[in-house]
Amino acid sequence: MNKRKLNNAKKKADFSYRISPGKRIVFGLFLFLIAAGILLLAEGILRLFNYGGNLHLFISAPEEVSDYYRCNPDIGKRYFYRQFTIPDPPKDLLLKEKPENGYRIFVLGGSTTAGFPYGNNLMFSRILWRRLQDVFPDKRIEVVNTAMAAVNSYTLLDFTDEILEYEPDLILIYAGHNEFYGALGVGSLESIGHNRSLIKVYMKIQHLRLFRLLRELINRVVSVFKKNDAYNPEDLTATLMERIVSEQVIPLGSELYELGKKQFRSNLEEILRKATRANIPVVLSELVCNVGNQSPFRSVQSDTFPPAEQVYYEAQQNEDRGDFKKARQLYIRAKDLDALRFRATEDFNTIIHDLSSKYNVPVVPMRQIFEKHSPHGIVKNELILEHLHPNVDGYFVMADGFYQTLREEEYISAKWDSNLIESSDAYKKNWGLTALDTVYGNLSIRWLKGGWPFQPKELRNKSLETYTPKNKVDSVALYVLVNKEIGVEIGHLNLANYYRDKREYRKAYNEYRALTYTIPQEIMFYEGAAEMLFKLNKEQEAIPILQESLRFRKNDFAIKHLARLYLQEGNVDKALFYLAKADPRLTEDQEFLNTLAHAYIASGQFDQFRKVLEHIYSRKTGSLQPFPYLTKSETRGLAQQYNSAATDFLKERNLNVAFLLLTQSLNLGETAFANNWIGQILLAKKEFHRALPYLQKAEAMGLRDADLYYNLAAASYYTEQKDKAIRYLKKLKQIKPDHADPAGLLDKMNLNE
Repeated sequence: MNKRKLNNAKKKADFSYRISPGKRIVFGLFLFLIAAGILLLAEGILRLFNYGGNLHLFISAPEEVSDYYRCNPDIGKRYFYRQFTIPDPPKDLLLKEKPENGYRIFVLGGSTTAGFPYGNNLMFSRILWRRLQDVFPDKRIEVVNTAMAAVNSYTLLDFTDEILEYEPDLILIYAGHNEFYGALGVGSLESIGHNRSLIKVYMKIQHLRLFRLLRELINRVVSVFKKNDAYNPEDLTATLMERIVSEQVIPLGSELYELGKKQFRSNLEEILRKATRANIPVVLSELVCNVGNQSPFRSVQSDTFPPAEQVYYEAQQNEDRGDFKKARQLYIRAKDLDALRFRATEDFNTIIHDLSSKYNVPVVPMRQIFEKHSPHGIVKNELILEHLHPNVDGYFVMADGFYQTLREEEYISAKWDSNLIESSDAYKKNWGLTALDTVYGNLSIRWLKGGWPFQPKELRNKSLETYTPKNKVDSVALYVLVNKEIGVEIGHLNLANYYRDKREYRKAYNEYRALTYTIPQEIMFYEGAAEMLFKLNKEQEAIPILQESLRFRKNDFAIKHLARLYLQEGNVDKALFYLAKADPRLTEDQEFLNTLAHAYIASGQFDQFRKVLEHIYSRKTGSLQPFPYLTKSETRGLAQQYNSAATDFLKERNLNVAFLLLTQSLNLGETAFANNWIGQILLAKKEFHRALPYLQKAEAMGLRDADLYYNLAAASYYTEQKDKAIRYLKKLKQIKPDHADPAGLLDKMNLNE
């Protein structure tokens, strides 16, 4: 019996081995489909609840600029999952529908390309955009900057496919300083290893919400076991420069150094291959940094190379002796020997030139350009703030380097109109920046230099805690820097409101103008700037500002005021041009209606004027108002148009409208006609003292009319100037002896015979 049970159990145990291969495949496929279904369901649920957010490079812009895409402020989450605060790209926009006359440039790079330590108004790409737009006013130039701090060529490569989907005409690249410590770099804390193929797969699958959830869970578990480590991702006093570094020492020629070079070359070459296949031109740039005022961060001894500090000291000695050529060479060599890789070596510039030759793409000779603008050809603090980020002058030099290369290579057009080309210095002199930009930039550098590697790693960064603001600008700059989610543009807006409330309108205007350079597509900043000029009685200065706003979007504010300002100048055709563009909503705007009415008079369209006038007076509080023409030759000729318009209203005895039109005529130019009729209207209103000067001026201007003399006599009599009245009546008798005497002046003065 026991033996039989044992055999039965054995048969059951061997049952699985008797399943056919076909059934095994079906069963395995079934299990796979179940697992895949569970994963897809989980992915779907995570997407439904938008776990991890949208990490596409471009997303729809806010409603007020809904015609645009914007750089995704959360894009940094792709690469920085261990950081409490992450970098974000500039607030650049691009049109959802590229116009036929559009020319779209994308810019790739790191913190220098993003304009650190300033706001978006001082990025070299913004300076370049404005210069290009001025040279090509008939084109819609877009320069879209996608740069971020602490990223390297992996991020640039990851962006490339998405950028190619948005119809680029040109791609500019300035990158390489972050190659070792930027996200996914060989020396970065945000690294998953050194296998390039694995990293590329990682960049692709991070679009899956399930993967992001898994990554987050792993990171939380790891953080529990590493909570006692010296590194704390939530230490807000630590700079990103400090938080991103894993390998502090990467000597020249070491295995990690060579891996970093290989990584840069491979990624940059793949970007160029992708662009070449898409037939999109690329412009590369040499890398530049401070070599003369920045001693090596980390000097190491080796059998192959001398210590970086020793070479730097030799460079200083040669500079002191006046051997600047040798000093420059040694400074550059000391920078290359610096084992803390925050500044790219000249090997990277060599890679850039090698790939330039291979793929036939131009290179901006940026190092040479900076050396040309530096005393003795040694790049120092004249153009660089610390180790590598340019100051304001430096960013204008960078922009000019790209500008000249684009011109030489005949991008955008083979012909660049020399009449529209201005120097870089001319732009810098009139640029939209204020004291806030300078203070904010200096504070950012103060904070950067208050931490490692400029200070010992064990010291807490107290650079902002020890800073004492001296004025309103200092306070706003500090507030914006500490509250990083706000942005320097909010600081400009706060100061604009502050100055406006204090009636310091010029300062308020400067803040609004800086904002138009920061986010050019935001119409409210142009409106604010124009309104401040209106308050300063500098209305004509607002014309180019309002015109620029129309580059980006049709807006009632600009149309209404441009029509008014051009009509004030006597440019009737331009006024009518803008009035014709007006939205129907403006027909309920009193100021717009007033401008429209006067424009129709000035152009001799009296029937249209009457229609507008009827609409004005049909409104509860509507009335025609005088128009503030400027006193100039272009407006004097309009006086006759107002006289003609007034004639019909005089015939209709609509004296109020006639009086306004005649008064407007006199403001444009004196005529006997207007003076005479104003005098008559005032007489009819029994305003004798006001009437007499107008009538006298009409006579002085040569009018010899019987009615005029009778009116002069009446006005004189009622102002108790009987002798003058008698003289005017005598003149009347000479011209027309039988003139009627409706006022009974002869009887009142006992002059009847």
